[in-house]
Amino acid sequence: MFNHFERKMTFLEEWAARRRELALAAAADVQLADHHIGEILTRYMRELAHINTSARAEAVALVSASVQSTNVLANLVLGTQLGGFIRKGQCRGEIRPEIDVNQAGMLLAAGYLLTLTSWISAEPEPFDLRHELLNMLDVVLRGMVVAEPTG
Repeated sequence: MFNHFERKMTFLEEWAARRRELALAAAADVQLADHHIGEILTRYMRELAHINTSARAEAVALVSASVQSTNVLANLVLGTQLGGFIRKGQCRGEIRPEIDVNQAGMLLAAGYLLTLTSWISAEPEPFDLRHELLNMLDVVLRGMVVAEPTG
């Protein structure tokens, strides 16, 4: 492995990039371009959950290595990709115009990584990854406050 990748981080970055490409391809396969941003992000998170759960041992080993080797939150390529989805939704009027799409993308990526690192922390799986990722997405998309107090 390290004959092809000079540094462990280069390998880990490539591994993560391939996973993002798989999730993106799955989202594209269902022709989501005309769908609401919520549907697009839900499909993407579902696919990330599927990728991780279908190869849990690999995810545990390589996510753990990434967390130990670097500050995984310092340069979130995933956040940039998710921000791109959010930007398209904003252009279609599905996301409030004052929302910083880059910040929103980073928030979703950080939520994904925090959920994933919690999921790999114990055996057997401490929770259903797909369910938790979709809950995290719901909190970000809908927010937490029921309604602003009046009066």
